[in-house]
Amino acid sequence: MKNLIVFLSVFLFSKSFTQVVDYKFRNNDAVLDYQLVIDQKDNMSQWRKKVDAKGDTVRGNKKTDFFVVKDNKVFANDKTLSKRIFTLDSEIMIWQKGSETKEILGYKCKSASTNFRGRNYIAFYTEQIKTDLGPWKFRGLDGLVLYVKSVDDDYEFTATKINNEKYQKLDMAYINEIFKNNTFQTWSDYAEVYKNDIDTFIKDESCNCSKDGGNIFKITKIEKIYPKLHDEGVIY
Repeated sequence: MKNLIVFLSVFLFSKSFTQVVDYKFRNNDAVLDYQLVIDQKDNMSQWRKKVDAKGDTVRGNKKTDFFVVKDNKVFANDKTLSKRIFTLDSEIMIWQKGSETKEILGYKCKSASTNFRGRNYIAFYTEQIKTDLGPWKFRGLDGLVLYVKSVDDDYEFTATKINNEKYQKLDMAYINEIFKNNTFQTWSDYAEVYKNDIDTFIKDESCNCSKDGGNIFKITKIEKIYPKLHDEGVIY
């Protein structure tokens, strides 16, 4: 009976054009609820926040919460210290298949690992759901990614529910409006602005502490754009 249920869920997934997967996202500061909405027909997905750190429901389709994967490219709204920028990220994750297996939400999963922008990750994906997508920017495996954890334990993505009965379509009017009215900068251009913003902040700020101390500035962004600030911090 269990095999029949898995077969039926895979069949439903392959026949339906949209699929919704709920995830818990944990970082050092909070645990947040997200959804991954996959549109198989248009080869597109949307990663969107569902519940914020305060437990409040997030209103969907906000410009600042834009995160869409289309044709293996990530279109997102990222922020620096002073501004928000629409970005286009074409970076492909290189995966190493592992031997570990586990069951998640009734699906058989295989392990894989990758290093992406300064962090090492271990992931579990299921070939029983035919998509190469997953939470956030994790993609490129032979099935849906249901679990990801950074080796340093700072970040974790855990699938909590796969909705095979109630489908939600992508709001293409909202997505097309964002694409039409905004310019997407390359990731490398965004990273340069990000670092310049931080350099300017450190330069302009003055220490208000005692002579034998200092302000320590450290960032915890998942992608280590400015590695020294992640790993050591800067005293200014």
